Amino acid sequence: MTPPISQSSPPSNSIGVSIQGIGSCVPETVISNDDLTRLVETSDEWIASRTGIRNRRVVSGNDRVADLAIHAASQPWSVPAYPGKLWIW
Repeated sequence: MTPPISQSSPPSNSIGVSIQGIGSCVPETVISNDDLTRLVETSDEWIASRTGIRNRRVVSGNDRVADLAIHAASQPWSVPAYPGKLWIW
């Protein structure tokens, strides 16, 4: 038997938090298993059967991880419900 869910109020000094949106960004450069077979002695099937991976994305060239983070972080604020608004309490 599961215990009953508490119906008590949160402490008066607690701060409410909610997720208002999420964002994501991936690098444009894609490396396939076939690309890897040119670098090391392996095959697409060998990699895929052991890892389930067929392609991976990597940061390269002028891309920076920070640029991806900035793009992902700006996405939730570009939806119509929250145009240009960022709330920090």
